Amino acid sequence: MKGHIRRRYAGAWSVILSGARADTGKQFQKWHTVRGTKKDAERELARLIHEYETGAYVAPVHLTVAEYMNQWLNDSAGMRIATRTFERWSQLVRTHIAPGIGKHKLTSLKPAHLEAFYRELLTSGRLSGKGGLSPRSVLLIHRVLHSAFQRAVRLGMLARNPCDQAEAPRADSKEQRVLNGEQVAALLESLGSSPIYMPVLLAITTGMRRGEICALLWKDVDLERGLLWVNRTFMETAGGLVLKEPKTARSRRQVALPAVAIAALRKHKAAHAELMLQLGQSGIEERFVCAWEDGRPVPPAYVTHRFIKELRRAGLPKVRFHDLRHSYATLLLGAGQDMKIVSEMLGHADIRTTYNIYSHVSEQMQRQAADKLDSVLTNARSPLQP
Repeated sequence: MKGHIRRRYAGAWSVILSGARADTGKQFQKWHTVRGTKKDAERELARLIHEYETGAYVAPVHLTVAEYMNQWLNDSAGMRIATRTFERWSQLVRTHIAPGIGKHKLTSLKPAHLEAFYRELLTSGRLSGKGGLSPRSVLLIHRVLHSAFQRAVRLGMLARNPCDQAEAPRADSKEQRVLNGEQVAALLESLGSSPIYMPVLLAITTGMRRGEICALLWKDVDLERGLLWVNRTFMETAGGLVLKEPKTARSRRQVALPAVAIAALRKHKAAHAELMLQLGQSGIEERFVCAWEDGRPVPPAYVTHRFIKELRRAGLPKVRFHDLRHSYATLLLGAGQDMKIVSEMLGHADIRTTYNIYSHVSEQMQRQAADKLDSVLTNARSPLQP
């Protein structure tokens, strides 16, 4: 492999590789453009020759980042990707990635371009033009780009992934917000006959996710045995609600019900049965547990919006509906329940996920255990006392 450089115009050079194909002996040339000094062009020529000789060379692809990202989205659409995830990726490409770095040539994109892009997003990335995106949002954009560019590397369109050398912002760790036992009791009392009483009760007594609660059917609930089974979930998409399988195999699970939940579900089911009898309907087992009078499921979005209003009305701290799941786990762990059992009841794919989220509770439990041991040793007047 040989090569030479040629000046195009002030500050721009053509780097030309010349060689013969190993299989046919046919001569070829590959042209690259370098912006900078003559020394920059000579260094790029040496790098490209080295890559060619070591098998790492990638021929220039004349696609812009925007063109490639749209191609990546089109190819991803046929794969097993959740609809909501695909919609989120498409939104990020359309609103941030394409406007921000879309005009760059795919093969010319450098880590420095990405870091400048991230800084711009952090300072002025909001679509309203008022302020920047959070570090967590910019990190998500970085991960989307990394995934897309990794495919380009695998297909031989890129020699390396520019995201690997780009420093992405670190997501701020969110402080865990939970309701304590007294606050949970106050919330349930305040809800009374609210349409979200049952979703809230199920969240705080089973740790189920919002979509799992709204998708629960009566056939999934065994009140005699005090058990329910999580077999499906609702996902909100641009086209409406989609019923699908839980997010992981471990998410499909059996959950034991406490007595308070069993009693409330019995009363709730009896009311459903009475209403269906009045309407001349049958087949309650196929009806959603959380449903409107006409049998349609209560949408997850409605649960979230109504929950915010109910919290405000009850004068309770501002938490997300999903934080009831955290409250459930925290109350169980605080009561001494084993981390592995809690992980199974939450449907986490790996116990490490549970530990990472609730390690602060584990540390508190360890401190309490140490204090109990200290008390035992002190009361026993151990020779260890000073």
